[in-house]
Formats: sequence, C-alpha cells, structure tokens
Amino acid sequence: MNNKFSLLLVMAAIIVSGCIEERVELQKPTVTVRDVDVVNVTQEVLNLDVHVIVDNPNPVGANLTRIDFDIYYLQDSESNFLGHGEKYDVEIRSEGQTPVTVPVAVNNTQAIQAVSEMAREGAVTIRVNGSAFLDLEVTQFEIPFEITREITPETLRQ
Repeated sequence: MNNKFSLLLVMAAIIVSGCIEERVELQKPTVTVRDVDVVNVTQEVLNLDVHVIVDNPNPVGANLTRIDFDIYYLQDSESNFLGHGEKYDVEIRSEGQTPVTVPVAVNNTQAIQAVSEMAREGAVTIRVNGSAFLDLEVTQFEIPFEITREITPETLRQ
C-alpha cells in the first residue's frame, strides 16, 4: 500500500510540475516627473501641479501608497525651498503608465522670491525631487525621482 501511495505521489508531483509556469521576476517600476505647471498666482499663494508618470512593467497592478517631494528654485547654484507635495493611495495599472497629478501650494514669501528671480533673470529654474512608494503585494519599492525645469513669464500665461 505504501509503495502504491508513494508512486501516486511521485506521479502527481510530475504532473503538477509540468503545469507550474516559470517564476516571474518583478521589475522595479520607474517614476518620472513629466511636467510642472503653474496653475494660479494670487497675492497669497502660487499653485502648481506636478505631473508624475509611474511606469509599471509588471503583470500585476500596484498601489502607490505614498508619493512625496520637495520643490526648490535655484539661484546662484543654491537650492531655495518652495514647497512640499504629497499624495496617497493611487492605484497603478499593470504593464503600463499611470499619470498622477499632485497639487502644491507655495507660500507667498517663497513665491515672491522665485518670481523676483524670474523678473531679474528672465526665467527661474525649479527642481522637484522626492520618492514614490509602491506596494506590489509581494514586494515594495521606494523609487526616487528628480527633475529640473525652467519657468518663464510665458509659462505663467499658459
């Protein structure tokens, strides 16, 4: 009886092993900042939209548990803090790109300094850097990102 049971187990293992697909290695998604748009300028606040693209090459979707970043304007090779952006719980599609827009309100004091730099130089360079945290259920990734972009008075009029 034990021999028949052992033979049955071996045959079952052979049959099942032929049905198991090769294990898929998950690839680290990428995050890029596509653009930074000036949405509105008031006496109190400069409103920006930071457009981020999460590219997930994996056959399973993910949850963007958190994305956060800081925005700076550059003046004479120095970084000057403008604001901070955060967004939570965004569903990321499998095998494709998911756009994520994060609104950021910049305090008037920092905005005035950046606008003064633009008036003096004709443009201001901003830098966005941060990280996105993705949960693919079987693993988690922290994905750092950065972009530098020049904003001109024409950009503000769009």
